[in-house]
Amino acid sequence: MKRRKTYIIILIVTLLIGIRVYRQYQAETLRIEDYVYSDIQERIDIDSGIVCILIPQKTYYRIGEKPQLDVLIINKTDSTIYLPGCLDGSDIRTRLPYCDFLVSNKNILKPQKWIDVSPNPLINLDLQKLSPNDCFNPLSDYKLKSFKINKDNALNLPETTFSQLYNFWEPQSLQGRNFLLPGNYEIQFIYSTIPDENILFDWNVSCNDFEQLNIDLIDSIPEIKIQSNTVKLKYRFL
Repeated sequence: MKRRKTYIIILIVTLLIGIRVYRQYQAETLRIEDYVYSDIQERIDIDSGIVCILIPQKTYYRIGEKPQLDVLIINKTDSTIYLPGCLDGSDIRTRLPYCDFLVSNKNILKPQKWIDVSPNPLINLDLQKLSPNDCFNPLSDYKLKSFKINKDNALNLPETTFSQLYNFWEPQSLQGRNFLLPGNYEIQFIYSTIPDENILFDWNVSCNDFEQLNIDLIDSIPEIKIQSNTVKLKYRFL
């Protein structure tokens, strides 16, 4: 009897391990549905306007896993424009641009967000130059930011310049804590540069940084509200 119970336990454990391995294989290798690519291609083929596409790196996930998504904004106009990336506070309407992921699922799990009432002021590095047919990712566009420290005679410190990587901010809606329930999730990216009464600080240009920020750049930001294609992600326990 004991030997039989041992065999049953071994069989159950082996089965669970097999399911886990299969789910891992499925998550890593399962191809993305054709509708995603056809929807993306349809948007790319648009002749004019400013286009936003959302590209999933995979569609199967384990609960609590952060979605792997790429966002591309494409300038299909005939003019060179400047667009800001997603900044601190952009996803909670503290400042422009407003950009966020609309996440929906049958369990109606509302994304958790922290409030940021003191965002950093707008600077030149926040703006991306887009010539016709250029594109950029408003969530991840690393740049090198240089800082200059003036000479300090009192402390006998020379003038110093150092650099660090500067990147845009990712909306809180994509954090793993918002995907704790199994099921199907539909995700769409929204991006807007249109001022409205719900935006707390508008472009958030401070007096100290205003002279460094070319006002012509702000004037060249078009007022747009665009939405990406919708992608469907599947979350499972294993």
